[in-house]
Amino acid sequence: MKQNEKPDHNQDNRKKASDIIGPPDDAAIITSSLDPYFEQVSAVYEAHKDAFIALTNEEKAVSFVRGLKPKDLQQVFDEEKAARIWKLIYEATQDPARKANQPPKSKKETENLIFEALSEISASTADFIKLYELKHPDGIRVESAFPEKYIMPVDKVTKKTFTDMTLYNKDYIRVDIGPSQKEILSYVRLDIENNTDIQFLDENKLTPYDNDVHNAVVTLYVNGNNEYVTPQMIYRTMTGNPTAQITKNTQKEIEESLQKLARTWIDIKPSPEEAKAYKFDRVEFTYRGSIIMWEAAVDVIINRQKCENVYHIMRTPILYTYAAIKKQIATIDIKLLNTPVYKRKTVMQLQSYLLKRILAMKNGKVSHTILYSSIYEMADFDDVKNIKKRRADIRRTVREILQYWKDEKFIKGFSEKFEGQQPTKITISL
Repeated sequence: MKQNEKPDHNQDNRKKASDIIGPPDDAAIITSSLDPYFEQVSAVYEAHKDAFIALTNEEKAVSFVRGLKPKDLQQVFDEEKAARIWKLIYEATQDPARKANQPPKSKKETENLIFEALSEISASTADFIKLYELKHPDGIRVESAFPEKYIMPVDKVTKKTFTDMTLYNKDYIRVDIGPSQKEILSYVRLDIENNTDIQFLDENKLTPYDNDVHNAVVTLYVNGNNEYVTPQMIYRTMTGNPTAQITKNTQKEIEESLQKLARTWIDIKPSPEEAKAYKFDRVEFTYRGSIIMWEAAVDVIINRQKCENVYHIMRTPILYTYAAIKKQIATIDIKLLNTPVYKRKTVMQLQSYLLKRILAMKNGKVSHTILYSSIYEMADFDDVKNIKKRRADIRRTVREILQYWKDEKFIKGFSEKFEGQQPTKITISL
């Protein structure tokens, strides 16, 4: 290098075509024209177009790296390089927020780890192509099964998460999770991730409807073994109907709920007494992270059909894990959700409310009588001018749901109690 000449730092990083496809064939060497060589390059691109697009599209590249497993890397790279790449992916994706006394990684730190892993993988484009096509011969192909059982975490922390606004607090809230005769505490708080696109006012905080979406995701992930889910799959699980067709409005409601469940972070700090009572490792179940951890997925084929709006569930939802360790999970036949009522949002909330009350009755925890006033209170009145008609519609819907459950032998029967000509309460026989 001549004196005062500046080194070209980019020279070593430039990729030649031969780095991508290997040396040119004999014909390309013999001829004075490079046309055959570039034709070969073009042919390789056309044959592996999806892989090249994934490499140059940030969203697709990140989704691809996040989906890799150690066995995938070991099929392409030597043992040392596979271990090095997996360490980066693991640090970026495997719940670093769960480690005790360690703050969660920032979004920037996670992205840096992912792109460092991507850089290692794509150092040889031929290796990247091999890994991509090993993992995605025609996109991500998965088989989905409709679950037979519906799962509901029924512990006190889950209940408060979706109903208690005081959990949105800088300080931890003491939650008594023990039986009535004994105080056992857990410490919980909720926090909403700062996001410039969404204004998280009171109406953006978690609701019982978000609880239903959460339970549907848990059911699909745990009972259906579905790592990739769509709003359609979630809606069918919420309604108990394997052929139900989602409307645009309902899809929007479910997608908004999934956003809230991802962006709402929960802090759980079990007390020493709780860990001792339920026999689990207190450090292991100390958690700070999303209620449902998911990422958008692309090029996903579910049951031989290419799907849009696919959510990749990245770990078992924490509220299920936390309730399961305490054996506080309710499981019912999913057909009980397939009641003969129109499944708009408010009706699904009403059905979920009745279901939780009856499950609590079966455990001997609450009265077998439900006041209609408590049902009216949780119902959403869109038109205050028609409250009388709306209340009559609600009572009719309640009777239709309970009659279906009676026919399915989930309950023995029910009867309304009146004050004058006005029904005021309903009693359930089990």
